Amino acid sequence: MLVPTVSFIESRAGTGTRLGSSRSGPGGRFVIEGSVPEPQRLPPGETARPLHSSHRHVWPCELDLMAQLVGLAPSERWVDWKEEPFTSAGRSHISGWQKPLHGPVSR
Repeated sequence: MLVPTVSFIESRAGTGTRLGSSRSGPGGRFVIEGSVPEPQRLPPGETARPLHSSHRHVWPCELDLMAQLVGLAPSERWVDWKEEPFTSAGRSHISGWQKPLHGPVSR
C-alpha cells in the first residue's frame, strides 16, 4: 500500500497504519513518502513563537511507533525513490514497514 503524504494522520493518529496493517497479509508492506520540516530558528533572545498551521507534522520516529503499535516492523527508510540513504540532514523520506511472516512484532 502506498500513501503519497502523511498529513492524513493528523486527526486520526494511527488510522493510516491500522488500515495498512489490516489490508496486508504476512510479509505485506506499508510504504509512505513524507517530508521532514526544517527546524525553526528563533531570533536571539526569543524563546517561543506561535505556529499557525492547518496540519501537524509527523516525525519519522512517530511513524515508527504507530507502525509498531499495529504490529509492523521497520523495513527501510530512504531519502528518495533512488534509495539514497536517509540521514539527519534529509528533508524528505520514503519509509516502509513490514508485517512479520510469522507471529507478532516484538515490542
